Amino acid sequence: MVYVSPDRGRIKRKWSVDKENGPLVMAAELVLKKLIQHSWPCEYRADREGGICYARFRAVRGRQIGPDFSEALERACRIVGADHRVTIACDGVDMWLDGDYYINRAGKLAKVPA
Repeated sequence: MVYVSPDRGRIKRKWSVDKENGPLVMAAELVLKKLIQHSWPCEYRADREGGICYARFRAVRGRQIGPDFSEALERACRIVGADHRVTIACDGVDMWLDGDYYINRAGKLAKVPA
């Protein structure tokens, strides 16, 4: 969704975070938002391998991922994890949630009670 501010005439994209497809997709959307805000155009694909769900980030078609993208992904994961009280692990271009989380009625990530 695109929003044009009437007073400043600038274009701003409004983000709607996917809350229907589980906590990993929601966290990946938040990390993607943070990366795009800081000039790292990329996209992700959620996948499952050996019982572990993860999101793999890659460059948008026609672009190259810089050599320090993994550091930028790590910082974005750290920021989103601190903001939403979630433990996010990342390695290279992969990101996953450390622990079991669910999306509560308020639309926020919450740890599954033990």
